[in-house]
Order: sequence, then structure tokens, then C-alpha cells
Amino acid sequence: MFSLSLFSLSNSILYAVVDSDMNIVESNQNFDHLFDREGEESNINSLFTHRNLEFNVLSENYEFVDNGMTVKINQQVLENKIILVGELYYADENYVYKEIAKQNNEIQNLNRELHKKNKEIEKVVKELNRTRLKLIQEGRLMGLLRIAGGVAHEINNPLSFVTGNIRYIEEAFSRMAKEGMITYYEDEMDGLTQEEYKEVTEEIFEGLDRIKDIVESFRAYTNVDRYEKTCECNLGDCLGLIIQNLPSTVKGNTSIDSSFQEDINSFLDLSLFNDAMTHLLMNALESFASEGENKVWVRLIQLENKIQIEIEDNGKGIEEKDKAYIFDPFFTTKDIGKGEGIGLSLCYDYFVNTLKGTIEIESEFSKGTKVVVEFVEPEGN
Repeated sequence: MFSLSLFSLSNSILYAVVDSDMNIVESNQNFDHLFDREGEESNINSLFTHRNLEFNVLSENYEFVDNGMTVKINQQVLENKIILVGELYYADENYVYKEIAKQNNEIQNLNRELHKKNKEIEKVVKELNRTRLKLIQEGRLMGLLRIAGGVAHEINNPLSFVTGNIRYIEEAFSRMAKEGMITYYEDEMDGLTQEEYKEVTEEIFEGLDRIKDIVESFRAYTNVDRYEKTCECNLGDCLGLIIQNLPSTVKGNTSIDSSFQEDINSFLDLSLFNDAMTHLLMNALESFASEGENKVWVRLIQLENKIQIEIEDNGKGIEEKDKAYIFDPFFTTKDIGKGEGIGLSLCYDYFVNTLKGTIEIESEFSKGTKVVVEFVEPEGN
């Protein structure tokens, strides 16, 4: 077989000179390519045999068709040498174009197959990354929940102890006042009057009540006792607790405006729901490049047969070049050490794969971002 690209589209000349020992002593490139002559191979008989031809010194010409090309070779004997002179041309003038088109089609088919395989590989890699990410995050989350539950329990014990003792002191002081002993203690306590003491104890109890509320909300948020179990919950209350437990260092002076439609209940795994919503809210709070009128809006709406949650901010937004990758595991636009690229990927996995819902992000760079989550209310067990 010869390469079509080695011959011109017009008629081409080939020639060879054969000595009395049937060895080729001279030939041109067209002849060598036509007979696949390689290296030092020079015997004319073997070359002709290779092309299913029989060389005969008494013959005057040879004619055959190869790969759409007609080959004609004339043979003459001159001074003990055999001169082979021939020409090759295409019987069908459009053959080359047809062959090129055929090869192009084959290349395109191979490219399509390669593209398909690449997509399949990308899909598998993404699934592997999501599985790895899920395992990492579930391990972290379980560990954090255990730690958080333990911390809440440890805080609650001394809190109960302090509250009980302060209440005992208040009752003892009240008895002292009734028994006429208060004047002596006012002198000893550098002028602290009964009214002032009452104000102090009220402030102490107010502070203790606030600590108690924080601990209770923290325990409800971590949902330690119901991890990986679905339960019916009021989504407005859940979102309120999540907002309440956001770190004050992250919230700063940002205004969070929440609007929750009343009585929207759903059967959810609170640990996973809280974790996903915390990621979305933290992203919104961390989107502000500078101090100013930073605002975050959180909306909870009951649609016809779906629940919709919107989180919107007026932060720096997302650049166009990054939008295609925001749900990819380990992709982050934050500085090194400030983001791991797992938050939005976990949110996508939870809302899309677990709840069979959707999560869409609308963003304009330097103007803000809106995240819209929708899911059908899961049925209770």
C-alpha cells in the first residue's frame, strides 16, 4: 500500500533500472513507494511477488489497479539492463477527495468517541471526588457534633450550679432584709442598697438566662441525639437558630433580614440541613470586600408543592469565569488557608442528590449573589 499524499493529483512517472542479476540499481521515489521498497531491498522478483505480480523479462508491460490508482509499466531491455518506465494516475478524478472525506469522517467519529469517553471519565472523577468529599465531611461533621454536644453538656452543668447558688443568695438576702439585718450589711458592703442589690441580681439572672438560651439553641442546632435520623421540624425555627448561632466575628456589622413564611414543616435530617444552610449563609457573610451597608436576605417560602429558600447578599459576587466550577469539589476562590472548596459541593450533594431538589446561583460580579434552593417536602417515616 502506498500513501496517497506521496503522489500528485496529476499523472506521475516512475522508473527503475534492473541489472542482469535481477537487482534494482536505480529507481525514483514513486517506484519505491509504489512497491513499498524499504532500505536495501533490491530484488525485482521479490518486489513484484509482494504485489502479487510475476516479473518476466520477456514481458513488455504490466498494468494493475491499486487503491483507486491505475498503474501502467512498460519494460525494455537495453545493454543487459532492464528499464522499467511507467505512469500512475487516478481512474476516478474525485477518488482522492472521496478518500480524504472518508478519512475525515473516521477522524470525526474517533473524536466524538474520544469526547464521549472523556466526559465519562470526568463524570467518574467528579463522583469519586464527591464521594471522597462526603466521607471527609461526614467524618468531620460527626466529630464536631460529638464535640459540640459535649461542650453544650459541660457548659450546662456549671450553668445550673451557678444559677442555683445565685438564686439561693438572692433568697438569703431577701430574708435578711425582712429580718432587719439589711442595714448592717449595707454599711459593710460600702453603701450597696437593697434596690441596687436587686438590680445587680436581676442583671446576673438575665446574663445566665442568655447563656442558657445559647446553650439550648446550640444543642438544638447540633441535633446530637438525632444524628442521621429524620424528624419533623419547623424550617423557620431551624433557620432562626442557624442565624442565631453564626459566629459574631463573621457577622460583624452585616444586617441579616429574615422573612419566613409561617408553619412550614418538613421531615429532614436536621444535622445535614443545618450544615448545608450554614455553608450558604457563611458564604454570603464572607462575600463582602469592605465595610459598608452589607446586607443578607434570607427568605423561606412555601410554593405549590415545593419549599423554597433564598439567600441573597449585596457582596462582591462571582466572576463569570468561576461560575462553571462553583459546585466542583475542592474548587475555591478564597485565599489559601481561608477556604477548602467543600461548602457548595456539599450543598449541591445534599439538596440535589439527597433531597432530589435544585440549587441555583444568580450572581453579578461586584453587585451580589442570590442562591435559590427548592425541594419537594420529604415524606415522614
